Amino acid sequence: MMMLHRLVLVSVFTLLVMLTSDPAVAAKRIALVIGNGAYPNIGTLVNPPNDARLMAGTLRQLGFEVIEEIDVAQKPLKKAIKAFGDRLNKAGKDAIGLFYYAGHGVQVNGENYIIPVNVEINDEADVDIESVSMRAVLQNMTFAGNNMNIIIMDACRNNPFKRSFRSAGRGLARMDASKGTIIAYATSPGDVAADGSGMNSPYTTALTTNMMKPGITVERMFKEVRNSVIGATDSAQVPWESSSLTGGDFYFSGSSSTVQDSTQPAKQNVDLIFWQSIQNSKNAADYATYLNQFPQGIFAALAQVKIDQLNNQTPTPVANVAPQISRASTGLNGFIPGKYKVKVLAAKRDCGQVKFRPMTATETGLKGSWRHPDASGTVTISLKNEMVSVRWTGNHIKSNRELVQISGNSLLIEVRLKHTRGSCSISFKLADVLK
Repeated sequence: MMMLHRLVLVSVFTLLVMLTSDPAVAAKRIALVIGNGAYPNIGTLVNPPNDARLMAGTLRQLGFEVIEEIDVAQKPLKKAIKAFGDRLNKAGKDAIGLFYYAGHGVQVNGENYIIPVNVEINDEADVDIESVSMRAVLQNMTFAGNNMNIIIMDACRNNPFKRSFRSAGRGLARMDASKGTIIAYATSPGDVAADGSGMNSPYTTALTTNMMKPGITVERMFKEVRNSVIGATDSAQVPWESSSLTGGDFYFSGSSSTVQDSTQPAKQNVDLIFWQSIQNSKNAADYATYLNQFPQGIFAALAQVKIDQLNNQTPTPVANVAPQISRASTGLNGFIPGKYKVKVLAAKRDCGQVKFRPMTATETGLKGSWRHPDASGTVTISLKNEMVSVRWTGNHIKSNRELVQISGNSLLIEVRLKHTRGSCSISFKLADVLK
């Protein structure tokens, strides 16, 4: 599977998770997220950079200040760890610290090391010189003096140096959590975790989904992650934690007073973040995974279009999907003037009754009309400063969100609508309209 292109989608979702509902949630949250995959000397790992971006996006949705490092060498990695510790120290004892690492990690003589991308390791003696000890991470977080820290290691992959190592163990070694700390592993100590057949590992996929669920404690969240990963890997991988947490309960989302079934905002955020991690994939399985997890998701129709294209062996380049304001940076030269039929790809609920008239294109935009038994209106698509935007207007029915995707020379558009009886969505295509 080809490496995922660097994500450039920017979320403009309003933060619907109330982060100040209780003292535990109101504390400052600071995270260091690292994803290493581009190892020139030991082979590429596709998923860790994707996992790190997915985790960073999730944590930002949950109110964390995030230091994000992708494919980082040893010296800048050490600087990032030091900067992370300094921020925690300045934030005070009530701050919540979170360290996340995805990439190669090894244990030597019972000590764990995370592997920078520029390493030249020939034997075990090189590990301490070339890599970064997890002890350094723990020391920086402990020195900060804050009351709660979370360490997450999605790094339990096969040792890439095992042929030249004599005493290195399988997977990672157990680390005992110091007071106020929980250490979470993608799998049990001494075991190996899956990198994942899609764009993200099973562990990080489960983490980012369950972190967004409101009203569950951090301990319960990790239990839900364990259940998810066991199910996804047919019990081949069992996540594990070492915890010495003290004090009150911590919630990634919401608080103990959060209504447990009020999950729709969180689901929408997870939906968006998951889509961000696969939106440029050329593997149909990634879009099938999305549909499996979000069958009614806001990108479901576009995911099905991508599956159909890829299964028909007609992959086409995909530009950015932009939420809510429907803008995608495209590098376009304009539209081809003429008349274009609108092909409806999918329609849910009342949107199945929406009918389009052919749209008229100029070099800078398209305009057409739509009709519904209870309403009518126009669709205007414009290009300005290499940005595509969509405006849907009408009576008795209004647009809640528009999404734009570029597929070759065609436009794929999904519109979510609100009307007096509720809401619906419709996805449509304008073929070969782009220069």
